[in-house]
Amino acid sequence: MWPWEHAAIAYLCWAALDRRGARPGDAAVVAVLVGSQFPDLVDKPLSWVFQVLPTGQSLAHSLLFALPVIGLVVAVARASGRTAVGLAFGVGYLSHLPADAVYPVVFGGEPRVSGLLYPLVEIEPYAVPGVGPRLAAMAENVVPLLSSPLGILYVLADAALVAAAFVVWYRNDCPGLRLVRRWVPGLEARAERSR
Repeated sequence: MWPWEHAAIAYLCWAALDRRGARPGDAAVVAVLVGSQFPDLVDKPLSWVFQVLPTGQSLAHSLLFALPVIGLVVAVARASGRTAVGLAFGVGYLSHLPADAVYPVVFGGEPRVSGLLYPLVEIEPYAVPGVGPRLAAMAENVVPLLSSPLGILYVLADAALVAAAFVVWYRNDCPGLRLVRRWVPGLEARAERSR
């Protein structure tokens, strides 16, 4: 799956689960988005760049790795009085794994569940490792897809998913945006001037 798809699914999951009657917290929304990208931020570099993992969906895509990491993040968040932030990271992370596992079904393939139990279940490594071959393989698959009727349907469904997440985020008063504005130098000042 693409990063924006993971982010949209994770935010929709968190917004559905976070039913305290108020908008989701800023830090929790940032944590859910980080969690939604975390498996790829670990596995892709370790596989594509350093070639120590068989694929870009192995170690951090495994429940055997994910559950202890989530447990550690929740424990640290709870100890600092920010339990919701730890849980949000966990929701984002856990939304990523089944989404990647069932993603091939969208294109008529089989679910890819072997990564969920890596290293207990062996994963077929890339035939040609490295960043260049991975990007070339992605382009080789994506370009023909996008010019097909299935590709057009996929782009429309993708746009609908992202739009749905955006609408829910906007209706929740854009949580996380204020936090990002504080982190990015000059962004808060520009936001104040535009009011």
